[in-house]
Amino acid sequence: MFNTLAKNMAKSLFLSLLLFISFQSSFAASNGAGTAMGKSTGVGFVVGDPTGIVLQVNANTLNPIDFGAAYAWDHWFQFWGDYTFHYPRWMSNLVKSRSPIDAYWGVGAAILAADNRYYSGSFGLLARIPFGLEMKLETAPIGFFVELVPAILFAPATNFYFQAGLGLRFYF
Repeated sequence: MFNTLAKNMAKSLFLSLLLFISFQSSFAASNGAGTAMGKSTGVGFVVGDPTGIVLQVNANTLNPIDFGAAYAWDHWFQFWGDYTFHYPRWMSNLVKSRSPIDAYWGVGAAILAADNRYYSGSFGLLARIPFGLEMKLETAPIGFFVELVPAILFAPATNFYFQAGLGLRFYF
């Protein structure tokens, strides 16, 4: 179980993430960036490993920043941020016709708060490289995505992870 210090640190990290997200959301909205139906911010969820909530804030239309807070099945919480590179015409060029599916990849980092028999009460640092596809509906501000994420844990031990998930974002 988490000790008191670990719980307080996790709360502080989560509140800091929320404040940063609020700042980024207002910046993106004032910048006029857009995605699904001209909306600049997407909030939703991802199901997989890890499972949690996601937020996408558009620095510009081709380079959104993705944030997430999730819980993994092997008993750890993960808070992440990824800078992504979107390729809206990649699928259209591949199938030789218009497609609502964007391909993307990115680089990012995650902070882990463990609650398992190996790292109880420990924090970890993870480097992430997400690869994904997102289908944005033209008639509603909704996007469906699938994401594969190879990652390397640097602390408290070194290990390789492979994360994957299916998700949904509502854009506003």
